[in-house]
Formats: sequence, C-alpha cells, structure tokens
Amino acid sequence: MAMAARPISTDEERAAASAAIDDLARHGFCVIPDALGSDHLARARREVDRLNSETPPSASTFGGFQTQRAFNLLGRSRSFDPLACSPAVVATVEAHLADQIQLSETSTVTLGPGEAAQVLHHDDGCYPLARPHPPLMVSAMWAIDDFTEENGATRVVPGSHLWTDVDPESPTVPLEMPAGSVGLWDGRLIHGGGANHSTEPRRGVAVLYARAWLRQQENQYLCLDPTVVAGFDRSFQRLLGWSLYGPHTGIVGGRDPKHLLPSIDG
Repeated sequence: MAMAARPISTDEERAAASAAIDDLARHGFCVIPDALGSDHLARARREVDRLNSETPPSASTFGGFQTQRAFNLLGRSRSFDPLACSPAVVATVEAHLADQIQLSETSTVTLGPGEAAQVLHHDDGCYPLARPHPPLMVSAMWAIDDFTEENGATRVVPGSHLWTDVDPESPTVPLEMPAGSVGLWDGRLIHGGGANHSTEPRRGVAVLYARAWLRQQENQYLCLDPTVVAGFDRSFQRLLGWSLYGPHTGIVGGRDPKHLLPSIDG
C-alpha cells in the first residue's frame, strides 16, 4: 500500500533504522538500544512515578492486579513527547506499515513485585479482521527500568505475527533490554507481560501507532487541548491525527483539520 501522504521520517532516518526494520518484518519484534538519552530518561522516570502516585492498580486479570496503568500521557505531561516522536521509532513504524501513520495510545505500564504473567494476546485484536492480514499497527514499549526476565520483561512469540491461528500456549522468549531502550512489535505478534519475581517495580511506557485510516484506541482529539496541539511542530500534529488521509478522510467542514489550529502556517 502506498503512503497517502509524504512520510514523517526522512529517507536517512529510515536507512539508519534498517536493522530494526528488518528484524520487525522477519521476527515480528525488534529492540532499539540507547534510544532515549539520560536526561529524557530521568524526566520520564520522574513522571511515571508521579502518575503512579495518582493511579490505582488495574482491576482485572488482563490489566494485572499488581500493575499500574496511567493513560493519556501526552495530555498530562510533555515529558513523554520525545518517546512518542522518536525519529528512530517513527521511521521504523512507517517503513513497516508502508502507510501514513498516527499515534493510537499512550500509557505507563508498571509491574509491581509479585505480578503474574499476563495472558498472551495480540494488540491488533481491537480491529475485527480475520488472520492473516497485513500489519495494522506497531506497539513500542520503552524501558524506563532495565527489562529482565526476572522483573517481568515482555514475553514474545517470534514469528507469530505471520500465523493464521493464535495459540495462547505458545512458548515465549523475554524481550530483555536496558533502560533507555525501546522494544517494538507488530500488532499481530503474540505476546504478554512477564511475571515480576523481583522486589522492585518494572516501569515501562507504551506508545502504540496505527495506520492513519484506522480509529485510534485513545481519542487523541479529546485527550489533548487544541491550543496545546497548536504549539507542536507540524510533524507531531500529523502524528496525532491532525491531518488528512488521502484527499478526504478526516475532513472538518470539507477542509484539512489543521485549519482549526490557526497558529500553524501551511
């Protein structure tokens, strides 16, 4: 499928991400090490802790009774902007989906000590399409702490993004990575949070991307104040969905929705 608009990433950024792009296509997942600088990592860590102080544990088996999940991160803090807009991540996602993309959801995922392993699932199950189908979305999990098998690193089933049937009993491997790294997986990949056998919480930030013609899992138009969005650069606005897909999808009054952000030129 050809892109409906020029990509956000550059040719050079996609070339630099070629190894991650190849791994994502072949295995269904990849890791980009050292993707977040120490200053941004420290800020993200402080903000995750702040949000956790306001967030009760999930109230379901799937969410994890010892897991805290805060949502709408971009509507609550600017500390997560570098994660959502990471050039390496955006380049990898655009190349993998070969389509115009948008941000779908952001959340913290903090596994407390004693958390059980999550049921295996695939993230694009929110879209009711029979498998196999082309890739629809990519999930990025930022390691705010080191992700290890002991503290609940995400478990993945390599190659399962290409399977027709989902086997919830499939053997998994832990997606281990040091803090500041980001793991990406195809929305079709079978995976689940690991069990935290350590004595410390395992903090992560999830940023989900989807093709721009799909409905976002989090309604970004209501999650963020348009006066805040108006201050973002045009690439970030496009990533949040303030743009058209093709000539007509997403119009407001017959026009590109960016006209509702009067401070933006062009």
